[in-house]
Amino acid sequence: MTRSPSPYRAPRRRQATWQHNSLWSSFRTSLEQGLRQLHAGHVPGGGGCVGIVADGLVWLAYGLITREFAPSYWSTTRFIDYVAVGLYSGGLLLLAVALAATHARQTGRGGLFERVAFLVALAGTTLAGVADFVEDGLRFAAAVWVFFGGMLLLRAGLLLFGIASLVARVVPVACGVLLMVSLGIAYPLGGLWSNWGGTVVFGLVWIALGWVLILDKSQTSINMDIHQ
Repeated sequence: MTRSPSPYRAPRRRQATWQHNSLWSSFRTSLEQGLRQLHAGHVPGGGGCVGIVADGLVWLAYGLITREFAPSYWSTTRFIDYVAVGLYSGGLLLLAVALAATHARQTGRGGLFERVAFLVALAGTTLAGVADFVEDGLRFAAAVWVFFGGMLLLRAGLLLFGIASLVARVVPVACGVLLMVSLGIAYPLGGLWSNWGGTVVFGLVWIALGWVLILDKSQTSINMDIHQ
């Protein structure tokens, strides 16, 4: 006996196919949006927040290397000396990325004072990072004066940027506090002057700052989803 096809089987098959295509289309759309947001730094842990944590890790590694190997900078002979020079210069340049990421969270809402403070700090750390590499990496001694000038600008910039972030109240208060704390560690405790203990603590402070921004962004995303 030949069984005739059920009149409901074909519609069910078409419905299952439509549901599969719909799910795949939704997944693909969500994936594309997520990748675009990650590239733009609009998702928790994406973009600049990772750069802040990465800069903290660089300073942490540099501090530990300084403690264990006491590297030489001007008369580099060992491989670890070159690593130390690269980490220090790279840490200062990556600090510029970390400052930019913190500033980006306040863009348009932090006011003129916050923008000026950010630019001062950015100019200082960029000048210091480039000059340090030219001085110790390329052995051009005169660059030390540019380095000191950059470090002075960075000191003023961190102070102003920390105050501006506290006043603006755009990012969590902890961010402004950590910026101020990093200033105290960077200079009086030698965090940016190759004092290994101060450098390690300086790195931990910036790691903490990055995580505060990541968690704040995550909470913001959750709140937006709830309100939607």
